Amino acid sequence: MGVIGKLIRAALVGGGLCILGVFAVFISVVLDERRSPNLSLSDGDKVDAVVVLAGGMTNKIRLTNESMARFERGAALFSEGIGTHLVFSGYSPAQNVSEAELMGQLAAQAGVSPDAIVVEQTSRSTLQNALFTADIIGRDQRILVVTSRTHIDRAKRAFLWAGFTQVETATTDFRQATLRRHLRGMWRETRAICFNALRAPIWTVGHRLGMARDNLDWIIA
Repeated sequence: MGVIGKLIRAALVGGGLCILGVFAVFISVVLDERRSPNLSLSDGDKVDAVVVLAGGMTNKIRLTNESMARFERGAALFSEGIGTHLVFSGYSPAQNVSEAELMGQLAAQAGVSPDAIVVEQTSRSTLQNALFTADIIGRDQRILVVTSRTHIDRAKRAFLWAGFTQVETATTDFRQATLRRHLRGMWRETRAICFNALRAPIWTVGHRLGMARDNLDWIIA
């Protein structure tokens, strides 16, 4: 077999492995979506902060159904006395108010003390959710991350990557209204998992080489 033939064979093998990897991630996401809402904390267990990840906002400056489900789940858990602070994380580039800020306003209207509410409103991705939250509250905190079922595994990995060592999780019971939206959401999550597997290490290497954060954070946006 000539050099060109070997290259073609290597490309085919590599491409096949990539396809199998993406398919495996997609199956994992499908299984996550079918799980019941869960809470990894035991009864009576506490955390330093309940961290709610934003899930979108409409053009009318309202939380999407998915985002509202996350807010309601996080607020309900916080009201049970699980955490000391209630953190909202998420940015909305198309609006004058961020998703996190809107969640914070809703929490205050529901009676949560302003001193307990923390708003992180510059993150544009799950990796930035984790990294920027760590910058605000510190990585030594025990946190409870609240998000949707298909998103929870990627979210937990992101917070561990950002330096948190004590990450508990809670998921919502949100489901997309149609099969088409189900499939589109699961495929989007699959792409994001694969993409994060590439860009998170790049950010880490750059950071360890002493590159400024301003020159790195765009990589994980």
